[in-house]
Parts: sequence; C-alpha cells; structure tokens
Amino acid sequence: AVRKVFVEWYRAGLIYRGMRLVHWDPVLQTAVSDLEVNNEERDGFLWSILYPFTDESLRGPNGERGLIVATTRPETMLGDVAVAVHPEDERY
Repeated sequence: AVRKVFVEWYRAGLIYRGMRLVHWDPVLQTAVSDLEVNNEERDGFLWSILYPFTDESLRGPNGERGLIVATTRPETMLGDVAVAVHPEDERY
C-alpha cells in the first residue's frame, strides 16, 4: 500500500528527486525527518572580514579600503572569487 501511494504521488509530481540539504544519520545511513530533529540555538561569533578593493582609490562608506563582509562561517570564504553588492545599497 505504501509503495502504491508513493508511486502515485511520484507520477502526480508530488514527490521528486532534487538536490537539497537534509538531516543525515551517519549511523543508520538514512535521512532524518525535520520532525525528528531537535534544533539548538548557540551563541556564536560574527566575523567581519575586509575584502580589499583592487582599485586603491576606492573607499567604503567609512573610508575602508575594501568591502566588509560579515559571516559566522569564515572557513567557507576561502573559496570566494567575487562579492556582489545590491545596486540600491546606499553604502556603496
């Protein structure tokens, strides 16, 4: 019965395969439902990192020689190759 409904939902487009983040149980090697996950809030640290401008004549809103980007995960920034700024951001 479960398989029949699963196939019906799949054919109706209600179930699909996609690239998504999921909670994973490394012991059971299976995905875990959001309902089974207890989220915890933890105090962390907010890093402010300065990306220097290539044009040394440019300045940020407070005279910075680059663009300041804030993150809680600085280790992910090692692969950054560009920074985008919204055209309506009054600071830049």
